[in-house]
Amino acid sequence: MSDLVAHDTVGCHVFARFGQSWRLCVIADPRDGGALVAAGHVEADEDPSTTAARQILAETGHRVRLLPPPLPQDTPPSENASVWRVVPMPVAADNWCDRGHVHRESTVVGAVDRPFAVCGPAEHATRWVERGELDRLRLPDSTRGLLRDLFDVIDQASAVRPRPGRDEELRAELLRR
Repeated sequence: MSDLVAHDTVGCHVFARFGQSWRLCVIADPRDGGALVAAGHVEADEDPSTTAARQILAETGHRVRLLPPPLPQDTPPSENASVWRVVPMPVAADNWCDRGHVHRESTVVGAVDRPFAVCGPAEHATRWVERGELDRLRLPDSTRGLLRDLFDVIDQASAVRPRPGRDEELRAELLRR
């Protein structure tokens, strides 16, 4: 019997406020034209937050503010404060593995503060969908349920502004100038 292969991946659920309502950023599925959230494999030198920021920028052209999960005040800080949950997902062969395997998918939620200010070229066509459009998207029921739950908490989650980490490379460049 062969060993089960497992890869760390990230599903990036990105929201933006349009007027008084929130919308979710979805990309066109390159295989079947359906809708997906940005996602990708965690590289060896990355953590899930770094992967999420990289994938969102590459796939949608947007810079994102990652949000911590809404947890009770006395919850101790986690190793990766932007991961809301980790779910094992059986998957078929893909570009990373020639047989069925498991993705340990970290769910990451973020907000784009300026959805009309695209920061780079997008690998996929993107669009912003409202909660009422979820039933019209081709999605697994479990994904649709998760997205409904996220729409329910995005106001609360986006109100928490995590303190940005210091980007030493940017700091050094600015001081050099």
